[in-house]
Amino acid sequence: MKITCAALLALFVLPALAANGDFEKQTDGIVLRTGDGSLRIRIVADGIARVTFAKSAILFTRGTSAVLPNSATVKWNLAESSGDLVLTTAKLKVRVERNTGRVSFLDAAGQPVFAEAPGGHVLESAVVQDEPTYHVRQLWQANADESLYGLGEQQKGVLNIKGYDFELWQHNTNVVVPFLVSSRGYGIFWDNMSYSRFGDLRPFEAIPPADLLNADGQPGGLSMAPMDGSSPAAVGAATVEFGPDGHPKDTRWQGTLVAPATGDYQIRTTSNGAIKMWLDGRLIIDHFRQNWLTEDDQVKLHLEAGRHYPIRIEWNTEQGTTMRLTWKTPSPEADKFSLWSEVADAVDYYFVYGPKLDTVVAGYRQLTGQAPMMPLWSFGLFQSRQRYETSQESLDAVNEFRQRKIPFDTIVQDWQYWKTDSWGTHQFDAKRFPDPDGWIKSVHAQHAHLMISVWGKFYPGSPTSTPCKRPAISTSPISKRTSKTGSGSRTPFMTPSIPARGRCSGRKWTRTFSKRA
Repeated sequence: MKITCAALLALFVLPALAANGDFEKQTDGIVLRTGDGSLRIRIVADGIARVTFAKSAILFTRGTSAVLPNSATVKWNLAESSGDLVLTTAKLKVRVERNTGRVSFLDAAGQPVFAEAPGGHVLESAVVQDEPTYHVRQLWQANADESLYGLGEQQKGVLNIKGYDFELWQHNTNVVVPFLVSSRGYGIFWDNMSYSRFGDLRPFEAIPPADLLNADGQPGGLSMAPMDGSSPAAVGAATVEFGPDGHPKDTRWQGTLVAPATGDYQIRTTSNGAIKMWLDGRLIIDHFRQNWLTEDDQVKLHLEAGRHYPIRIEWNTEQGTTMRLTWKTPSPEADKFSLWSEVADAVDYYFVYGPKLDTVVAGYRQLTGQAPMMPLWSFGLFQSRQRYETSQESLDAVNEFRQRKIPFDTIVQDWQYWKTDSWGTHQFDAKRFPDPDGWIKSVHAQHAHLMISVWGKFYPGSPTSTPCKRPAISTSPISKRTSKTGSGSRTPFMTPSIPARGRCSGRKWTRTFSKRA
């Protein structure tokens, strides 16, 4: 780990906290020594507190790329009560158990709002792409009466994400915003840019054959048969994988699911093509995806131990090459929720108190910056299709909109405007786009705007693939998913100006940013 001059200076200015429970009051908060590290509470505003836990207090001098510098002076005071340290502002009380470092948050009247779980700060030594680092996790105590929202656009069809488990990484149609909002009037900003996860860390697993009965009621798996009746049903696992040269028939699985324990289950299908799933007579999954966009559908259901639930899955394979059925049994941490990140030096999050949700969102803006108002034209109709193969095709579409007097503001030029086998060059194919400058001017002359889809994928040998050859870029296989376009590799959910780690493999190159200083 690199230690900067500022960090070396901190060796002399940070307190020498040797014993568990030792603390020092600073101008904007406290530093507390716990049994397994150091905890810092920083008062950012009347309703915002930053919580950082690390093995060494030296790391508290590290800056952040996601949060704006803040030198505002906030009036607060510190008191000791029953062995706890209490930091109080005009809107908020932050209570810290002196012997454990557990943090809880209360409103100005002292009513509990939110609390960490006991032992909630977790740092696990790890090596990621040949660099020593930590996997970090923060667990909080779930409130029975609250709903949780946010973390971006996960395409799961749910609004309240409490009790769901998500992987947080940018990929096609999925957008990550590491801000969690509660119906109890607070928000959590998770300050980490590496691959992250929300919820129970156990993996989704194939449903054991013993918990699946076929159409005749016999254990061992579901009955599986082509939907056209071309062959008889057979017992088979609900997993189908075909290569680019194979094509499965439309398939139906049916039988019975037997729950081994009572509790909340998560059931997930990973598929392309059209997928429908019924459980106990209720349609719970209904989705279509093109073959290059394999993705998950996920539902949370309360099941009773020993009860038999009829199950049926129908998979239309016009665009389908993959279908997997997995589940996650009731979590042993059902009374908690958590965020985990693959690469970090410390647990680092901001608590933002409202209690009005608009005030919570305002706190997020205070931390990360004001979003400018978009221009008026950006609120109009965007015309997009799979792609326009030539510049003339897009101009014809613009002209048609204008001739029919249909209001619209923007036309989108999607992928493959480059030459064949030139992904990542972002250079127009001169045969199909002979005069890009003239094309753009023609669009503007029709009082329209042009949006170009970038498609950040780079073929080896192209000028833009040069970063793949840099020694600092690792070639270890961190990608968890692949697709025909290479859009399914891990990507960060923010863009920091700090070193990156990446992957070059075949025709894919992706970058995933770490928080290593």
